Amino acid sequence: FFLFVFQYHIFVYPVPLALRLGYRPTFLFVFSLAIIGIFKSYPSIGDASFYAPLLLLFHRQLARVRFLFHVMQVILFTTVLAPLFWHHWIRTGAGNSNFFYGVALAYEAAQILLLPEILLSVLRFDKRERLRLALEAGSFNPEKQKTD
Repeated sequence: FFLFVFQYHIFVYPVPLALRLGYRPTFLFVFSLAIIGIFKSYPSIGDASFYAPLLLLFHRQLARVRFLFHVMQVILFTTVLAPLFWHHWIRTGAGNSNFFYGVALAYEAAQILLLPEILLSVLRFDKRERLRLALEAGSFNPEKQKTD
């Protein structure tokens, strides 16, 4: 059942995202890669390393991502702790799989928290750009906006 729920996400997100981000096909592709990487049955660090460098293409849009410092700290800590916990679990036998599972869960939670922030940052950037272009063209009237 749970594998079905995770795999179901891959089929739910593309249509609404394509309708909303159709004018940004490159970002839609990168965002879809991130969703696929996060909701795989057995995600790994390689999934994030595939889409994360592609996010640098949108550095202007992602400059105002909220909670970026906190999420990156969690990702950094879990990246450091995962091999340590794996070593204690497999090599020395001192730990158990729950430690490794907890680190993997925290890593995925950080990615899941980061993904909507990235999307909101891009949408906010697009809204600011549309407003800036409307102000430059002289077609934006703040008084008309208040009465609508």
